Formats: sequence, structure tokens, C-alpha cells
Amino acid sequence: MLSGKLDNLPNTVLDHVESCEMCHAEIVELFSILSQIETQSQSVSGDGGKSRIINLKPIYRLALVAAVTALAIFFYFRDNPNLQHQSVQEIAADTSSAANDNTLEIAEENTSQKPAPNTGNPLPDQENPPISNEPEQDQLYAANFSPSDDYEALIGTTVRSAAVTDIAPKAGSHFNRQEIITFSWDLEKSDLFYVTILNNREEIIIRQEINGSEFSTSKLTTPGLYYWKLENDAEILYVGKILIDQ
Repeated sequence: MLSGKLDNLPNTVLDHVESCEMCHAEIVELFSILSQIETQSQSVSGDGGKSRIINLKPIYRLALVAAVTALAIFFYFRDNPNLQHQSVQEIAADTSSAANDNTLEIAEENTSQKPAPNTGNPLPDQENPPISNEPEQDQLYAANFSPSDDYEALIGTTVRSAAVTDIAPKAGSHFNRQEIITFSWDLEKSDLFYVTILNNREEIIIRQEINGSEFSTSKLTTPGLYYWKLENDAEILYVGKILIDQ
């Protein structure tokens, strides 16, 4: 490739290099260096018997070609100082053309060595499997039925100051979501009191003032364990529990 590009030099320069012993010796020595570099750029044996490729950088290869060309022109003009200006311009134009041709060839070599573009599409075994939310939902569902230690200890208890009888529903009764649930009781005293419904985390869901003997609701839509209690401003009168199924 390197020697081929020098053929683009004017014949006068090439003839001079052939006839001048000093120029010829300098050019031959430089070509010897270039040949050694080309040889080293081929495949050489690496560790474990595997072969590897040492590629000379394109910019260095181009610089070496330019060096050979410049050396040839230098010796030619040194031995021919009376050349006309027009001859100098012609030789410079031929040299520039040779350098441009070499640059184009190096660019084509680099393009041919580029790896195939990555389309970004993952292989079938690299695709992420679909993430299922079922385990998380199961955990949340089970957590809604975890009992409260504080309220479990109060289930079914009443206070002597306000005897509560005929209580419904019974503790531990099951209902469906949005089903109308009626809480009823019988109190000896009918003073103002409250019905309070809480979830198993002791968060108040419903709190209603009551002046009668029953209360109905269909607002319990989330499956889980619920506690309900009758209370006045001073104390808790009764505590029960129900379960809302899926």
C-alpha cells in the first residue's frame, strides 16, 4: 500500500531517486523501516497460543507515507535548485493527491473493521420475566386478618354499670364485602353512646352516635378482621369482632 502511493509522484522525482545513489539509499532505508512496521502489524502469537492483531494507527501510517514522499521531493529539489516555480506547484499538487488517496483508503479500512451495530433488542433469554403481584397481594390480605392483642383481650366483656345483652352479630361472625351488617343490642340504660368500628390495626373506620338499639352499615368493603365496640364518654361497654371475607 505504501509503495503504491509513491507511484503517483512525478516521473522526474522518481527518475532522480533512481539515478541518485544517496537519495536511493535514503529511500531504501526508510522503506525497510516501514516494512518492519507492516510486519509487526500482522497477527502475532500471544499468551496461551491465541493470536492477536496489532494494528498501526492510521495517523501514523499516513505520516510515514508523507515522510517518504517529502524525503524524495527534498533530495530532488536539493540536487535541482533551478527548477521553475510551475514544476514545484505541479509536484505539490501530485503529492497532495497521493496523501488524499491514502487517507481515503485508510478510512475505508476502518469502516470495514467496525462491528455490526447493536440493535438494542435483547435475546429471548435476556428478557425480563413478567413480575407477578400475587405474592404481595397475598401478604397484604393475610396482614388484614392479623389480630390486635389489645382488642382480642376485650372480646365479649361487658361492664357492670351498663349491662349489655342480646348482642348481634356474635363475635367472629363472617360477612361478605358491602353486605349490610346490622349491629344490635339491649341496654338497661339508653343514655347517649357510640358505635365504633375499627380495623385490625386499631384505625377507626366508622364512629356513629346512637340513641337506639341497633346500627346498620355496608361500608366495610375491604376483606379483613374488624372490631366493634359500644362506648360512652366515660368507658367501653362492649367489644366484639367480625370478619369480612374476599
